[in-house]
Amino acid sequence: MSRSIESLDTKNLDAASFGLPAARALAFARYLYRVTRKLLRSIIARIDLSQFPGSCCG
Repeated sequence: MSRSIESLDTKNLDAASFGLPAARALAFARYLYRVTRKLLRSIIARIDLSQFPGSCCG
């Protein structure tokens, strides 16, 4: 008797399954990337290196 392993159906995991057309999903991904990058850059800019011991820059 042989058993078959059921695999995940990857066809249903595309952008259409979330109710978004492909172009809109791509635009949303770009927006999310830009916002995340901007947030990380602002956080890094606020770090004051002079507060760390042995800092070369302060």
